[in-house]
Amino acid sequence: MFGSYFAPGHQYALAAAVLGIACAVVCWHRGQRTWALWLLTCSALCLRLFAATLDPFLNQWDECFHALVAKRMMDDPFTPALYAKGVLPTTDFWTHSHLWLHKPPFFLWQISTSLAIFGIEPWAVRIPSALWLTALVPVTYRIGRLLVDERVGWIAALLATCSYYLLELTAGAMTTDHNDAVFIAAVACSWWALLELWNGGRSRWALLAGVFSACAILTKVFVGGGVFLPWLVVVLMRRDRKAWMDLFLGATVAGGISALWFGSLAIRFPEELAAQFAFDTGHLGEVVEGHTGDATFHFEVIDQLMSPFTWWLVIPACCLLVWRLHRKEHRVFLIALFTVIHVVFAWASTKMPSFTMVLLPLYLTALATALVTLVDVMIVERYRKWVLLVAPLVLAGYFLNIEVLQHRHTLASPPKDHQQWRQQQIMAMPILSQLARMIPDHSKSVVYHVPALHNIQFMFTTGIEATDQMPHEADVERLRKLGYKVYAVQDGEPYDRFPNGVLLIKDEDLRFPDVGRPE
Repeated sequence: MFGSYFAPGHQYALAAAVLGIACAVVCWHRGQRTWALWLLTCSALCLRLFAATLDPFLNQWDECFHALVAKRMMDDPFTPALYAKGVLPTTDFWTHSHLWLHKPPFFLWQISTSLAIFGIEPWAVRIPSALWLTALVPVTYRIGRLLVDERVGWIAALLATCSYYLLELTAGAMTTDHNDAVFIAAVACSWWALLELWNGGRSRWALLAGVFSACAILTKVFVGGGVFLPWLVVVLMRRDRKAWMDLFLGATVAGGISALWFGSLAIRFPEELAAQFAFDTGHLGEVVEGHTGDATFHFEVIDQLMSPFTWWLVIPACCLLVWRLHRKEHRVFLIALFTVIHVVFAWASTKMPSFTMVLLPLYLTALATALVTLVDVMIVERYRKWVLLVAPLVLAGYFLNIEVLQHRHTLASPPKDHQQWRQQQIMAMPILSQLARMIPDHSKSVVYHVPALHNIQFMFTTGIEATDQMPHEADVERLRKLGYKVYAVQDGEPYDRFPNGVLLIKDEDLRFPDVGRPE
């Protein structure tokens, strides 16, 4: 269908989303604003669910780790763990640890709940991201409307609906995946609540801003409290008692909720928490895990994740947005967030693509403002409405980057260049199932030397403890005394490298594919 490598069900989902977007645009053109926003939000949900079901496997790196930790939290939601305690050898590093404090638990709790409801499936891991990034669409609309006007809010929401980057986060195919998906949406919700408060809202908006900020802090810590920076500056400018009370309310809620979690960790696992804090803050002064780049890295990321837009379009658009704002607090809000986030992460030694993409709703608002301004200046009044009907649709179509999605989430026949990684994942799925069938007692068995990262996928699917490490004689003896059967996958290693007592699964019986093998 349609000359695509997408499965028919995915093609139907895309067609339904496109039809919904078209109907939403028609409703907007006719002045039916509420219907238009509902249709756009439903279309966004359709696209997110499309993305959530693209890959039948857990993506490597981060998604498989998040999924396994969330699965274990189904049994103990307040003790995030990667490997079971006291079974396989572990280290203090986050890829091979028992206690897993690498990320706070808010998004993991949601994945855990989704797994409990829908079952142990890769697509179930992605449902919370799909829901949060769907909610981001009306939130982006409201942010744009509060800052500028409803035309800007609508165009920004349309672009958010069709964002390729947000779909990749939903699919778990982007670095830090669901962590950033929930984080971006929670931070945007805190900004929205603050803008509603400044728009004459009651103190309940301060309470809501604190709640959403706590959600963000419990997802990715530091930037999650960013809403309080412009908020504090504006309160200092106003010197108003109610403004101080609202700020105190929001900060107390955010700090109190966050303190419940981090305080419990400080009591239960003080050394591990201190080590994780040192690791996190180490991103500022040293390059962690090879994630490096120069001071322009996060500008260049815009070109990659917001194509066809580029940083030399987005940054001037942000400046235009600041210039067009009439309210002083709105200018403070944007200048503080744009400046601090970009300066901090430009200075930080560790660079990762999504560090500054928390600004995406504001980037989209800025681009929408630039488009509306350009049309108002360049197009005569009788044609403006039609241009603002068609131009955003065209941009949204390009913003979806459907060919890139197809290349990353399907296999051509024969596979194209750079698709070997996906080919390897697809080929490994039946091998992992075969390995599980070769082990009769799942609860009292362990498997050594499963290829790197496939061991994480294997533990998620089967519940059998597995590691990518070679077995050592002392560990084998200890495990056998505990009643475990110790298996090992040969995977090209000579027989004499495996100690006595190991049940060796030989290459002639089971062999993982070599194409696209992770290093």
